[in-house]
Amino acid sequence: MSVAQPNVVLRGCPSSYLAEEERVRHVPDPGDRLKFYLGNRYEHFVPTSEWEVHDGVRLRVFVWTGATRPAE
Repeated sequence: MSVAQPNVVLRGCPSSYLAEEERVRHVPDPGDRLKFYLGNRYEHFVPTSEWEVHDGVRLRVFVWTGATRPAE
């Protein structure tokens, strides 16, 4: 089984919630909004038109738009 190649880098989320090593990752659709559960909340990111190169790999930049808590 192969590991998916990283294709995005996440920017803007407070570092206390998202460590630097967790910011480069693979997402199924790099053209769509991203929402994932972290700790006790959902972090929301949107794709930008920017790209960065990390370790020779071109990654789409996503920026943090905020967080929400799940309904109880």
